[in-house]
Amino acid sequence: MFVWSKVYTLQYPALNTLRMKIALLEDDTAYHEVIIDMLNELGHTNIRCFTSIKEMEESNKISEIDVLVADYFLGQGSTVSDLFKSNLIPKRTKVLVLTNYFEDAVYDELSRLRKVFFLKKSLDRLEFKNALETTINSNFHIDPVASFESRFYVKVGSALKPIDIDDIVYLEVDGKYVNVHLFDKKSYPIRSTLTDLNDKLSSKFIRVHSGFIVNLDFIESVALNDRFIMINDREIPFSRTYKDK
Repeated sequence: MFVWSKVYTLQYPALNTLRMKIALLEDDTAYHEVIIDMLNELGHTNIRCFTSIKEMEESNKISEIDVLVADYFLGQGSTVSDLFKSNLIPKRTKVLVLTNYFEDAVYDELSRLRKVFFLKKSLDRLEFKNALETTINSNFHIDPVASFESRFYVKVGSALKPIDIDDIVYLEVDGKYVNVHLFDKKSYPIRSTLTDLNDKLSSKFIRVHSGFIVNLDFIESVALNDRFIMINDREIPFSRTYKDK
């Protein structure tokens, strides 16, 4: 369940023009106030708070999160690593992990799963400001053309829904449509040909069959003899024509 943070007076309105959607994942609700106060001082008020991974799983707004600020240990034996393994958080979402366990082993574990900004939980306002702004400025280049080109727009009812290309796991031909399958196992039909879509995708997408394009970032294994790719718990066939790729 989402819990909106209370509304604060803006201190730095210029930063708020970024309109970043920030999620805070922390099981200590008292520490929520500490982080929210620092975010407010930096001009960010679009904040949603969670106390557990389960709360995030029950939300239908996760795909909209731009920045996640998370504690490493989340209670009941779970850690933010469990969240990363679930593929719940979109790849485009940037992550700051705060922890009292500021150790190589913890950092190495997280780095194998996700690129994160790793910080001590005892950080001060200036350290937090530096970490947040470095993350935003290095990864959220505001370019309207690039932003448009990095998304598809699919029709859902009478509305258009943007989906980030980096969140696409694979595309599958379905008659006159192409079904776009996302990491959260949702799918959306686009009236197009696979060839036309292939021309709009980056080099990390490859055609493996007349009916399939896959995102290399999500491949779990490749069965060479049986000619299929395991991706997002599904067997995607690849044909001899595309085997060399």
